[in-house]
Amino acid sequence: MKIFSNACELIPAIVGDDGCGDGFIAVEHAHFVVNAYSLAFIRSRLWGDETATALLDDVEHPLDATAVLSHKE
Repeated sequence: MKIFSNACELIPAIVGDDGCGDGFIAVEHAHFVVNAYSLAFIRSRLWGDETATALLDDVEHPLDATAVLSHKE
């Protein structure tokens, strides 16, 4: 997954490999995945939500096949 912001909507075609256009996942789907993992992180760390922690720890089954999850110890 090569997208993190809504730059494609704000400034189309910034540079050649900017994350916009063919070959990249849809912006709406990328935002869903980023939002889901961000919320899971908050729920896990602030509220101790074990379901959210399980989502973050499940690196074998990401919400998107192109998503790469990493943890810093």
